[in-house]
Amino acid sequence: MATVVEVTVVMPRLGDLVAETAGLLIHDEALLSCFQPDSDVSALNRADGAVVEVDATTAAVLDAAGELAPLSDGAFTPCIGALVGLWDVRAWLAGIAAGRRPAPPAPELVDEARAQCAPGLLEKVDERAYRLHDGAQLDLGAIAKGFVADAVRELCLDRGAEAVLVSVGSSSVAAAGDRPQGPWRVGIEDPGGAGIIGSVELRGTADLATSGDHLQRLPELVDGQPVHHVIDPATGRPASGGVRQASAVCADGMRAEVAATALMMRPAGRLAGLLDGVEQLTVTDQAVRTSPGLAWLPVDEQ
Repeated sequence: MATVVEVTVVMPRLGDLVAETAGLLIHDEALLSCFQPDSDVSALNRADGAVVEVDATTAAVLDAAGELAPLSDGAFTPCIGALVGLWDVRAWLAGIAAGRRPAPPAPELVDEARAQCAPGLLEKVDERAYRLHDGAQLDLGAIAKGFVADAVRELCLDRGAEAVLVSVGSSSVAAAGDRPQGPWRVGIEDPGGAGIIGSVELRGTADLATSGDHLQRLPELVDGQPVHHVIDPATGRPASGGVRQASAVCADGMRAEVAATALMMRPAGRLAGLLDGVEQLTVTDQAVRTSPGLAWLPVDEQ
């Protein structure tokens, strides 16, 4: 999934855990990544509406995506691929470096891509068989990272780890147990680039997902709006509701990922079902807001 995975464990001896973890990551990458031409995701994307039988791992992620998407008030869809292709921030950044000025996609192209992003265009045909309709394209992105973080955590616990912290791309974190120093504590970056604004304590078995507009972002406005990689399926454009970064903490990595994405675009009051059991943190240019149950410590209090 074009990212880095870091795993920290507390245990008497590693044994074969490093090799087993690498094997698990290779296995899941080969199934879930749209960057891998032979993955289940790529097979569905090029099947032109035909039914594709997928691995049980892929089915678990697709089923979770199908359950969580209706709770997101239209902010999350596994069929976001067409819009991701239109707003290819990495390609635009390369173009700027080569001296080309970015131009936004034409409105008719945005409308066409939006129509291809409805989550209902992914159909479950059988227990492990799916198909895409009307040109839809899967990009499991962050929800796949949340799944992988949880899978690595469970592997480590199964092999005897007393405590574990898994970071997938630094934005998808899965924790369990306590270090000798106490619970795991994870820093939250300032989306404005001013370092760490505080830290979240992860108690027991917990997942932390963070979505922000600063990691893949153009250095200049395009037609008066910021351009980054968090796309709102409802508008077909980068999210522009004022939330620069959102974090979600719960006991399920995939739910945390969808919640963090949705909080970038929707008020918490419109996400009641999705945020059940989820603690939240949102960052705007003016303020940091947290839900009452979040174990949050601002940097000036540490």
